[in-house]
Amino acid sequence: MLIPEDQQKYKILVEKLYRKCQDTQTENERLVLRITNTKKILKSRIRDVEILKKRLDRYNDNWRHVPMVVPHRTRKTELKRGPKPKPKVPGETRVRGPGKQKKANQKQQQQQEQQTPPNPAAENNNTPSPNKTTE
Repeated sequence: MLIPEDQQKYKILVEKLYRKCQDTQTENERLVLRITNTKKILKSRIRDVEILKKRLDRYNDNWRHVPMVVPHRTRKTELKRGPKPKPKVPGETRVRGPGKQKKANQKQQQQQEQQTPPNPAAENNNTPSPNKTTE
């Protein structure tokens, strides 16, 4: 028995919709598993923090009065986004950490030494300089 063309199109669309629903259902199940795993991780973290607090209190540690410094997370993501800012002074390099500051200063000194031509008058003290008057 042959199916008319209109019913064939309808059947194809229904099958596509059914597959799409199945895909959505599997995705939802995957997300539910991910959420439950995250909840478990959070519960264990909270439990671990409580155990650590009790243990530190038992040892009479002064942890409650120490200021807590948390690194700023958004800076890291901001540094990764977009191009690096250009230096304001030509020839200046951007330095990120204190360890790299010394190397940058050494490079800058080497570049300055290469750019300045040697003064022949300073090497030879026998020739009079143009500023001195001879009597």
